[in-house]
Amino acid sequence: MPEGMEGSSAPRPYRSGFITIIGAPNMGKSTLLNLLLGQDLCLSTPKPQTTRHSILGILTDPGDVPCGPVDYGSGSMTQVAFTDTPGVVRRRSYKLHDNMMSSVGKGIEKGDLIIVASDIFGTVPVEEGEEGGGVMERIARGAKVVVLINKIDLADKITNKGRDITGEEGGGVGGQEEQSFLDIRTSSVASAVLKWRAILPSALLILPISATTGSNVPLLRSIIFGRKGVQGMIRSLGRPIPGMFPPGSSTISDPTILGMVPFGPPMFPADAVTDRSERFVASEIVRGAIFGTLRKEVPYATEVRVTGFTEGEKRRITAEVIVERNSQKGLVIGKGGKMIKEIGIKARGKLEEFFGCKIYLDLTVKVDKDWRKDEGRLKEYGYDWDR
Repeated sequence: MPEGMEGSSAPRPYRSGFITIIGAPNMGKSTLLNLLLGQDLCLSTPKPQTTRHSILGILTDPGDVPCGPVDYGSGSMTQVAFTDTPGVVRRRSYKLHDNMMSSVGKGIEKGDLIIVASDIFGTVPVEEGEEGGGVMERIARGAKVVVLINKIDLADKITNKGRDITGEEGGGVGGQEEQSFLDIRTSSVASAVLKWRAILPSALLILPISATTGSNVPLLRSIIFGRKGVQGMIRSLGRPIPGMFPPGSSTISDPTILGMVPFGPPMFPADAVTDRSERFVASEIVRGAIFGTLRKEVPYATEVRVTGFTEGEKRRITAEVIVERNSQKGLVIGKGGKMIKEIGIKARGKLEEFFGCKIYLDLTVKVDKDWRKDEGRLKEYGYDWDR
């Protein structure tokens, strides 16, 4: 907090900053960001590794008072630019994976706060062959980290007991080799929290949530934006799970909450949602329809390139669905064009929902052999190593 602001009745200064969401594939990062934003900006499917680009989602909160007893008056605003990064892949099989991991690294560097998304299995984002400078090492060097234990709504459905690090059978935290400890599959929310507290002892908070049902997401939003009532929301959770808060703490303090997002002027207009173009959003929506329609490996070999985009009360969007093989082209089109028609219907519905107008969508399918392995082709399709 700027010097001299405590106890002042002057307008509260703006807070604005970047929050980067990191995690292994299929940890619910995109679902979480869509929920925080209140709209489906990011491609979110049950399939892992569907996020390929770092996508910036901008959320501006005009709330007039922060958490705690101090009232800074009116005219305040907190703006957060969330970065949804691709899931950390263990093995890099394509140049595409190199680009995805470059996006993760850039996100870690840029983030004022890092949110690590895990699950009740305690899944850690790790690359094979990491030597110093790996994902977890870079996160641990950061000043501010919050860990989310996602998918707690599935806790009662787990049949694999995994290894419980809280009991004698698991051997506890001590004595574990670092890599094997990272790979321990926990069996409960409590053991996942303890595992992450051991991995990131300085984490500001380790919060169980469900991005699917929204459980504890309002609390997360209130913490990020420093709203009043946070302490009451924390108390309403009941007795804290051991490890949720740093050692010696039973809650997260108001100064810590207000320090998560730095003080500074807004970076984007108050009504901004993303820094990506409408063409990009349209291509991701079509790609989401492909993932929601096709099975197995075919969706992973597809890319979408918007070739035409007109504005107005009824927008016309033309796009190419890129595949790597002629056999994949046949699967995308389907018998008598049935599959591409189904993809188009799903995509058009999502496009009309997002843009708020009628959409005419024209899809064609094109073969570009091994495009995922060709850095030049990736750049042409919008994969930017410098972003």
